[in-house]
Amino acid sequence: GNFLEHAICHAAIRSDDYESLCVARAVCSQSVTLRPNSPETWHRYGVMLEKLGDEENASDAFHASVSLGSGEGGRVGNPR
Repeated sequence: GNFLEHAICHAAIRSDDYESLCVARAVCSQSVTLRPNSPETWHRYGVMLEKLGDEENASDAFHASVSLGSGEGGRVGNPR
């Protein structure tokens, strides 16, 4: 599931298509439910939320990613 999830999200970001981004957000949302302790999954979910303009929830997802990964990934909170 992880490779497929990554591929779907990567394609959605590259296409910048609203419907594709919504599908990718749904995939990421399900992933954080299934793997709530995965920093990578939370980070990817944050990227999707950010692309869709949901800054507040994106920030929460990035914070979850950082706290679970002990700061791995180089992003702390909202990147702006």
